[in-house]
Amino acid sequence: MKDKFNLIAIDDAITYVKESTDKKNYSPIYLKLLLKKLEDMMIDVSANYVIENSKLHPDINKTNYFKYKKPVKKIIKTIQDRKTDFKNDCLAASWGVKDISPKQVDNFFDYWTEKNKSGLKMRFEMQKTFEITRRLVKWRDNNKEWSVKKKAKEMFKLMKSGLGYIAYCSRCGKKEMPSDSWALKRGSSCCAVEYTPTPKQ
Repeated sequence: MKDKFNLIAIDDAITYVKESTDKKNYSPIYLKLLLKKLEDMMIDVSANYVIENSKLHPDINKTNYFKYKKPVKKIIKTIQDRKTDFKNDCLAASWGVKDISPKQVDNFFDYWTEKNKSGLKMRFEMQKTFEITRRLVKWRDNNKEWSVKKKAKEMFKLMKSGLGYIAYCSRCGKKEMPSDSWALKRGSSCCAVEYTPTPKQ
């Protein structure tokens, strides 16, 4: 079968080159480099044919094709390189998250890059799934919730039953018992303004 590649088996090509050069005094190193170059060129041509036609060329010896196919070199990154990549990804993702501060992004990065005991992996690498944008949104929301709870704990008295807080409307002074920190944040039900921990004077 003739086509623009005009392929032959790699083993046949190697045998032909050896027989053609045996009569001449070529150095073994030169022959070795020549054969290696020939192998690489034929493998590249075969790969191009596969890409263009989505199948192996009929003249290709399948066993030899897969035997001589160039292995893909896997680039192994150091933990510092992976940490740098993760930081860049966090900064890029933070642009799409509203109301998140640079300090929160830094805290997020510090938390998820904590190393394990062996020092080979970071916390985020040990998760089954890790979508940075979603994690940042959750981190931001948790920060808001923690700050509200902290403020509520510091300012408002908890009821003896533990089921709510004692708070007063800052406008009319009405006493109310919001059940949680988010109810405190929403404000009074009477005037829809913020609560105060003490009654209005």
